Amino acid sequence: MILEWATESETENVGYILEKQTNNSGTWVKLADYQSHEALRGQGTTTSPSEYMFIDVEVEAGESYFYCLSDVSENGDIIAHPSIDITMNDISKTGIEKIYPNPFNPQTYIAYSLQEDSDVKIRVVDIFGRIVKTLQNGDQTSGSYHVYWNGSNDRNTQAPSGMYFIRMQTDNTNEIQKVVLMK
Repeated sequence: MILEWATESETENVGYILEKQTNNSGTWVKLADYQSHEALRGQGTTTSPSEYMFIDVEVEAGESYFYCLSDVSENGDIIAHPSIDITMNDISKTGIEKIYPNPFNPQTYIAYSLQEDSDVKIRVVDIFGRIVKTLQNGDQTSGSYHVYWNGSNDRNTQAPSGMYFIRMQTDNTNEIQKVVLMK
C-alpha cells in the first residue's frame, strides 16, 4: 500500500507520525515516524510544496485498514489529521506497481502483484539487454509481493550509475519499467 500526501507550505514542521488500525480494532499502532524513517521528516518552515510517501508492506487482500497521520512541530505539539480507511481489494491484475524511489540511491522498492499462481522472474536489465541482477526466480502463489534492488549486480558488486529496466515475466505477463540509479 503506497500512502502519499502533499503540503503547500510548512511551519516549524519536524515531521510526521503514521499510525494504523486493522479492521477498526480501536487500537492505533505506530507504523512509522520521522525519527525512524527519513521520508517522514518535515521541511521545517517553508513556503514551497512538499510531497511525502510511505509504503506499508503489511497489508492483505480483503482486509480493512485505518491510517492516521499526525504533524509534529518544533516545540513538540502533535496535531492529528482525520483518519482514512482503506479496504484492500482482491488482486485484479498481475504486474509491477509504482517503483519507489526512482531515481534512487542506495536502493529502490519494487512491489508487484500476481492475480494467479505463476512462475515469476524479476530481473534488472541494462540498456543493452544484459541481465544485471535476478531479484526473483521461481514459483509464487497469487498475492502481493515486493523486492528491493540495492544497485548491485549478480556478483554483488555495485552497478554503475545509469538507466536500467526492471523486467517481470510470469506465465502470462511480460512487463518492463525503467529505473535510474544515481550515485
